[in-house]
Formats: sequence, C-alpha cells, structure tokens
Amino acid sequence: MKRISRYLQKFVWQAIGFVLLLIIGLDVLFSLVDELQDLENDYQALQALQYVIATIPKRIYEFIPYAVLLGATFALGRLANQQELVVMRASGLSVFAILGAVLKPVAILAVVGFLLGDWVVPAVQPHAETTRLIAKGDWAKISTRGHWHRDQNQFVHVNAIGAQNELYGVTLYKLNENNQLVSARQAKKATYQSGKWQLDSVVVTEISRQKTSVFLHDHESWETSLDPDLLKILLADPSNLPSFQLWQYQQFLTQQDLQSSAYTLAFWHKLFQPLAIMSLLLLAVTMVFGSVRSVTMGARVFFGVLIGLSFKYLQDLLAPASLVFGLSPIVSALLPIALVALLAFWKLKRV
Repeated sequence: MKRISRYLQKFVWQAIGFVLLLIIGLDVLFSLVDELQDLENDYQALQALQYVIATIPKRIYEFIPYAVLLGATFALGRLANQQELVVMRASGLSVFAILGAVLKPVAILAVVGFLLGDWVVPAVQPHAETTRLIAKGDWAKISTRGHWHRDQNQFVHVNAIGAQNELYGVTLYKLNENNQLVSARQAKKATYQSGKWQLDSVVVTEISRQKTSVFLHDHESWETSLDPDLLKILLADPSNLPSFQLWQYQQFLTQQDLQSSAYTLAFWHKLFQPLAIMSLLLLAVTMVFGSVRSVTMGARVFFGVLIGLSFKYLQDLLAPASLVFGLSPIVSALLPIALVALLAFWKLKRV
C-alpha cells in the first residue's frame, strides 16, 4: 500500500507541476507582450522584463488552486483510462485511501502557497509596482492610481511609495473651515527623515477670491500624522499585504468608523485559500471516480477547466458584490469554496 501511495503522490506531483508551469509560462508571456506595448520614458524592454519576472510569485500564488484542480484531474484521469485505478480498488484500496495519498503533496503545496502569499508577495510585489511607476515617470498619466487619504483639513494623493520611505507624485489639497479649496501642493518626491516629511520640487498654488498665485519651492516641510508604515498599507493593493497587516488595518478602520470591507475580504481570501485548494482537489478526485472508464481524458480536462473558471468568476463576482451590496466579506470568501465542497461530497456519496 505504501508503494502505491508513493506512486500516486509522484504522479500527482508531476501533473500539478506541469500544469502550474504551463499556466505561469503562458500568463508571463502574455503579460510581457502587454507590457512591451506600454513602454515610455525609462520603462523599456529590460525594465518590463524585470517587472514581469518580479510578479511571478504572485502569479504562482493565484494559480495554485487551479493547477491543483487540473493537475489532479489529469493525473487521476490518466490512471483511470489505463485501468490502474480499477486495479487499485480491486486490490482493496478505498477511495478515501487514494484521496489521503493524493492529499499529502497537495497539503504541502497549500502551505507553500500560503507562505508565498503572506511573505514573498508582500515583499516583492509592491516594490515591483513602485519601480514600474517610477520608471514611467509621467505622473500626469498615472494620476488616477495611488491612494487618497484625508488628514485633518487636507486631502492627500500619493502615486507610489519607494523602498526607502520615499513618496512619489504627492498632491496635497488644503481646505478651510467652509470646505473650500485654499491651496494645492504638487511635489515630485517626499522623503521621511527624523520623523518628518520633506517635499522636493514643490509647485504651490494659493487660491483666494482676489487671485490665484503659483510658487515654486525646492524643498518644503510637510506636517502630517501619516508615517511610512501606515502609508505602505494605504498604498498597497490589499491582495499584496500579509494577513496580519490586513487584520490590524481593518481593525483600525473599524475603530475609526471607516470602510474596511476591501481589507477584510482580502484577509479572508488569504486565510481560506488552503481550504479552497483542498475543496478543488476533493472535487477532482470525485469527478474521476464518478466515471472511471466511461469518460475520455479530454472531457475530464474540459470539465476541470470549466469548474476552475466558474470558481474564479464566482469569486470575482462576489468580491465587488460584498463591497457594493454589503454582503459579509467572510460569506463572500467562503461561499464559492462551500459550493465546490458540497458538490464534491455529493459526488463522493454517489461513488
């Protein structure tokens, strides 16, 4: 039995690795083609290649569940078509024993995926995004990106944050007690030193009823309660943050009576990803045992792709629905997984 288990594990490992490599390779190729069509300023072919390579950890993290589904379907489907699963069942190996043997390598992969999403991606992805924006350098074209934040009577917009506590593309809008715009400051760069921010290459626009005046300053001090650590969380895509920062920041937003759904949803998605991987694996196993000899390999792979796409589209649909319609983030993150698990258990009961 141990020899059969090792044989199954090796076969599943190889199939999942092949599918993951194929998916990542195609995604990287298409992404590189897209980036090469958007070259400007210092962002040229070499920088585009470096950016795409730096995003590979996030791509691996996102595609692991689908690679597990397709890889397990392919591996077990091939064994079924070659009558090997029939022989295993005839020798006394139960469906649960086969599932347990397949579960071990996938469990390791689920842990690796969680570590990638919680440690590697937060360290690499934001830096890659910032480097890309800085290389492009035309802040006017990317002014819709970045993050808005209110700091007392100021509205702050920042395009990107660097690795050494620098901000790029900083715009400050100051309002009076009547919520009227009185001044605007645009700085190419801001540096955090000795507990204070210093703006560089500042264009100041003073607005009054009589006239509007424009001034240029090489340097200017910026008094604010925002520190670099908080800004890193504000400017990062929630999916690129580690789970402990997502939890801490959504608690902070809740205490401030601010909207925290996006960070709560990202937290539960990260926490439930290993569960999603296991539910997709269970469905792959039950799909194969539901029809050991009567379904071709092509049909099994087709249904695997169809289920994977349906799972992804359902996740993508529920994410904005939870933000727009007030659906609980934990329900939004758990519902696709629960549906897959219920379908898998129903098919397992039939087997």
